[in-house]
Amino acid sequence: MGRLVPSFHVLFEEYMNELRRNYQPALREKALRDAFDSLLDEAWMPEQHAMMNTFLPTVVDHLNITANVDNRRKIMDLTKRVEALEAKVEALRAELQG
Repeated sequence: MGRLVPSFHVLFEEYMNELRRNYQPALREKALRDAFDSLLDEAWMPEQHAMMNTFLPTVVDHLNITANVDNRRKIMDLTKRVEALEAKVEALRAELQG
């Protein structure tokens, strides 16, 4: 007897194709289309295996949590950069005043 429920990988590929075909072209701004490409290439595709190992009910749930984790990573990276730049500014300010 064959598989009755499609695998996550099959559902994922179908969902990605649907988003590429219908959702992405409907985005008005090029920056949004580029952001979608980035999300696809940098967050979703590399983390397919992690998404397959969760018990979320739909593919879009997997995509949302993965995008949120990727956004959090980027926020943390940017926070570190801002803190480092602020420290440099304060050091320069102290040097100029001292």
